[in-house]
Parts: sequence; C-alpha cells; structure tokens
Amino acid sequence: MSAHNVFMLTRVFSRTFDLLASLGVLALVAPCMLLTVIAIKLEDGWLAPAFCTQRRVGLDGRTFDMIKFRSTHPDAYGHPRVTRVGAGIRKLRIDELPRLFNVLRGQMRL
Repeated sequence: MSAHNVFMLTRVFSRTFDLLASLGVLALVAPCMLLTVIAIKLEDGWLAPAFCTQRRVGLDGRTFDMIKFRSTHPDAYGHPRVTRVGAGIRKLRIDELPRLFNVLRGQMRL
C-alpha cells in the first residue's frame, strides 16, 4: 500500500470518527444546549443572539467561523462584560459545545 493510500485511508477513518462522535455527543448534550439557549435568551432578551462566532485559521490556512454560545453582553458598554449566565457556562465549558457543529462541517477535528 502506498503512502498516499495510507494517508487517504487515515483521513477517511478520521472524518468518519469525527462525524459519528460529534453526532453522538450532540444527541447527548442537546437538552443542555437547549436550556443554555433559553437561559441566554431569558437574561438578555429574546432578540439577542444566543451564539457568537470567532474567526479562526484552520488546516492549510483556511479561515472559518467557530461557533460558541454567547457569554458576553451584546452591548458591553455600561455593563459588566460577561453575563451571569455567561460566567456559568464558561465555568462549566458549556460555551464550547457548539463547536461540534464545526466538526460536523469538517472545519475542526475532535
């Protein structure tokens, strides 16, 4: 087997693992994610976004928008920057769960 074939086979297995694992984890944490969205909306209003994105550089220099739960005020002027809900989801690392959608899109790896 050539080195190229081994490389391609490794990529297929890695991508398959990422897809299956992220789908499985998303199925398990979906209720927690729904409650997080509701908590963010209750604290900041129903029109405020529950998610934010951060521009990141991935493999081969390609940029993508990493998805996270928003943990700061949409308008941080005149407020403490991090919301009460935001402090809790940061402490528990719940704000990172939406990254699983980036994994599903093939933009990140587990």
